[in-house]
Amino acid sequence: MRKGIIYFFSILFGIIVGSLSGGLMAYHHPMKNIEGSWSSTDFLKTNENEYVIYTLASFIGRNMYISSNIYNNQYNYEGYVNKWFQIMNIKNTAFNNIMTAMTPFSNNDRNLHDYFQDRYGVTYPLFFFLDCNTIIAEELLGSSVMNIRLFERREKQRCNVAQR
Repeated sequence: MRKGIIYFFSILFGIIVGSLSGGLMAYHHPMKNIEGSWSSTDFLKTNENEYVIYTLASFIGRNMYISSNIYNNQYNYEGYVNKWFQIMNIKNTAFNNIMTAMTPFSNNDRNLHDYFQDRYGVTYPLFFFLDCNTIIAEELLGSSVMNIRLFERREKQRCNVAQR
């Protein structure tokens, strides 16, 4: 009888502590000021051709979704790449990199194909705020889609002095 009461209260205590800490983690996360939809337009020149890369990035909670459409210099569609990044360790800004979809490119440009292939499964991006509507994302290890990009917020916000 006494063991049953101890087990009951220890399980109840675990449920209460777990739900409180889970609720706190869901409310407060370090990506809160970067949440939203961002876009970028980049140019890539290989030996074979020149490409325009339109990238849309969505930051939702502790996840980052990136979709890139690739066009050649005549604006003919070449393919797309979808990637999903999930925070593994926020102190080291470690993200788990998962490619969710990639169409085969319509040409045999090996440099373009290698540009979008991931070299590592874990990435360490850095985000630099220029203002509340513009960031520079730098990724030197791992994701080629985010190597160095200038992202602009799609739905512009009014910047406060405290956010700069």
